[in-house]
Amino acid sequence: MSHSCPRCGGAANRSRTRSWFERVRRSVTGRVPYRCRQCNWRGWLEHVSDASRTTTGAERRELTEAELEELEPEAFKGDET
Repeated sequence: MSHSCPRCGGAANRSRTRSWFERVRRSVTGRVPYRCRQCNWRGWLEHVSDASRTTTGAERRELTEAELEELEPEAFKGDET
């Protein structure tokens, strides 16, 4: 998948990391390098995986206590007094 280039608006495709520093930066920030072939821009953008693009758009939310207890009933037995 590609992003649009922030400089010219063209298609910016994933670029390889060039050094150990860029690999560390990628793992820490969650951003990945992209390059535009039209204007030769290279920069870091948020990584959007194919799986997240195919979701229905439902927002993520925290589970309620009842939902957590349903998933792990043994964990909540010690809380009952």
